[in-house]
Amino acid sequence: MSVLGKIWTSPNTLLGLALGAVAVTLGARAQRGRNAIEFLGNPFIAHVGCAAMVIGNTIHYAPGRMPDEIVRRYDRAGSVVLGEHERAHTAQYERWGPFFLVAYAICWLPFVPPAGNRFEHAADDWAQRGSTRG
Repeated sequence: MSVLGKIWTSPNTLLGLALGAVAVTLGARAQRGRNAIEFLGNPFIAHVGCAAMVIGNTIHYAPGRMPDEIVRRYDRAGSVVLGEHERAHTAQYERWGPFFLVAYAICWLPFVPPAGNRFEHAADDWAQRGSTRG
């Protein structure tokens, strides 16, 4: 999570800021936190069917979902803090930059082993390690 990483993923972040700006006009609230600008109550995220979504260094939470909420891991083998899982995705964006969205989409293809999205598993692992650091 560095300045260079933020520059590298800035095209993604600009997309996330545009989505967030529209969401704010519809009642979402913006705040800084978790290596990102967070948009709480983004009505668009409810239509995607997930609790939260990261686009660059922006985190968008569905209405009624909060960063400190405990959620099930992607593999259903335990729980993590939603905001920490999403913070891990901001670090992934900083590593992969403009290629992250393509790499993430490829991980959802049915013929790509192992089963499941490696970015989701890694974000859960990172969030779980963070919760045990105390």
